Amino acid sequence: MIRATLGGRLTAAALLRFGDSCYYLPARRELALILRESQADRRAHLIERYDCDDFAYAIKGEMTAHAYDTGELRYGLCVGLAWGRFDWMTSEAHAVNWAVTSDESVWFIEPMTDDIYPFERCLGGVGLLLV
Repeated sequence: MIRATLGGRLTAAALLRFGDSCYYLPARRELALILRESQADRRAHLIERYDCDDFAYAIKGEMTAHAYDTGELRYGLCVGLAWGRFDWMTSEAHAVNWAVTSDESVWFIEPMTDDIYPFERCLGGVGLLLV
């Protein structure tokens, strides 16, 4: 599903890595609620010390903690990290989060602002997707 959705946005050598065999697909609204409570975007951007990849790791950690703390979920949330080019950033490569929601839509999350974007906002060059 991911390869079909992202199609030409993945590099020829793109790596997709899934740590588990099953994931919980949250509703987009649920994803937004978790992000609203997120503390990751409240930290200062520090080049090479707390930059885009660190923000993305922090969001992934918060999503994992949410699934754990909820106690009702059988699986972790289908939220991970991606590196690519996006129309809201000017840099060549940028680390963001991505998610698959309950309607099987793919979304990108800007971890420094918690904004959620449809997959069409990805310009391409996605070389790595982790979850």
